[in-house]
Amino acid sequence: MKRLIALLLVLSLLIVFAGCNSNPDPNTSNDSQSTQGADNVGDSVSDDSSAIGGVLTEEALRNRKATPESDFEYKEFWDIVRIDKYLGDDPIIVIPDTINGKPVGEVSDCLFEYDFTVKGVYFPPTVTDIGAFGVTSENLEVVICEGVEEIKYGCFGYSPNLHTLVLGDNLKKLEGYALSDLSVLTEVYIAPSMTEIDGDASTVFSGSDNLTVKGKADSFIESVCKEQGIPFEAV
Repeated sequence: MKRLIALLLVLSLLIVFAGCNSNPDPNTSNDSQSTQGADNVGDSVSDDSSAIGGVLTEEALRNRKATPESDFEYKEFWDIVRIDKYLGDDPIIVIPDTINGKPVGEVSDCLFEYDFTVKGVYFPPTVTDIGAFGVTSENLEVVICEGVEEIKYGCFGYSPNLHTLVLGDNLKKLEGYALSDLSVLTEVYIAPSMTEIDGDASTVFSGSDNLTVKGKADSFIESVCKEQGIPFEAV
């Protein structure tokens, strides 16, 4: 009788263990699924704020990959390439240093003239003059053009959302209304190499009431700022 009771007890324990193994803890299963789901979300979200409609930053623009060559209409010359038209639909554009092994040395003055969606543009140091924006640049936020030597008439004028403009040490010339009516831009550095203004100097910064120009003391740009009543900070 005792042997029968012991046998029944062993069978009962086996049944219990079998039941536990066939029905895992539902909490453990849910935790595993939640972790996998979180990983998938993390992989799909870009760290570029512009991808989700946020404000574009200089760092984000610098970290973007070059725009494909197929997104441009261009002409090849003996030693350079000139980009004449942007064919893509990405509002953030990184102009490549080279196309077909030749440096991109020029861009058309009207490259973005009728494109209202452009948000940020990186020009490689090989591009020395630009006149690519104008009155259609209402969404423009960041421009990096560290190789530019000449900023043409009205180039960045009327860009109400431009908050970051990076110019290099090679800038030599500004034309009229080049930096006018910039309501958001608060500062821009202009190198002492800039010694010429083509046209009415009083129009270069007209309407850019929140702007402080940074530059070298006793430079040409400091004298221009004093004449126009633009705040100047020596750096």
